Amino acid sequence: MQRRTIYSWLKRLDTDESFEQAVTDTHRSGRNRKLSEEEQEQFEATVHESPEEDGLDAPA
Repeated sequence: MQRRTIYSWLKRLDTDESFEQAVTDTHRSGRNRKLSEEEQEQFEATVHESPEEDGLDAPA
């Protein structure tokens, strides 16, 4: 990580906003998401499960 990145994050966090607001990006234009909202929620739920719950033969 570059020093500039660290200072950028420190500047971003030096605010009266809550932590959640400080680290959340505002909407930016760009390419549409490849996953639908439902697919994104399924992905996030799967990531938080153990691999064994999803049928993989691995503990982590």
